[in-house]
Amino acid sequence: MTEDVPEIHSPALKAIHAYYRSLATADGLPGRQHIDPAALRTLLPHIVLADVVEDDFRLRLIGTRVVDIWGRDHTGYTFSSFPNTPFVEGLRRSYARARDEKRIIHWMATRPVDSLVFYERLAFPLARDGRTVDMVMGAVDFARNAQGHPVTLQGREGFCR
Repeated sequence: MTEDVPEIHSPALKAIHAYYRSLATADGLPGRQHIDPAALRTLLPHIVLADVVEDDFRLRLIGTRVVDIWGRDHTGYTFSSFPNTPFVEGLRRSYARARDEKRIIHWMATRPVDSLVFYERLAFPLARDGRTVDMVMGAVDFARNAQGHPVTLQGREGFCR
């Protein structure tokens, strides 16, 4: 697996990234079976697990922080079941790249609802057999200032836990 992830800003995403890298095996990519939820207990609110379903992704698990931001739990939905918006297309394309390129994908953007809240995401390929990506683990964090308010593009102060 190659890795060329640029600087990660979120402390939560840095921790998830370090955990994923610790799962590296001689056989190739880590699989879902290598992930210990207890080791990620404080980070689970940031995590999304999506099964690869042919050329689509089915959301298997969505962390509570992600549900809070999205405003709804979309567990069980496929990306293709959502309206084809730039946000959904960006998610699908990033997860597909993680699957096809077998590497971590990093991106930063603004929330589509108001185009102001800044967020950072990672997509990690998972392969039960070490080679064929059958799941993608996503991780997301929304930037907040020291007072806990969402950070806008006009006032990017960084990520806080």
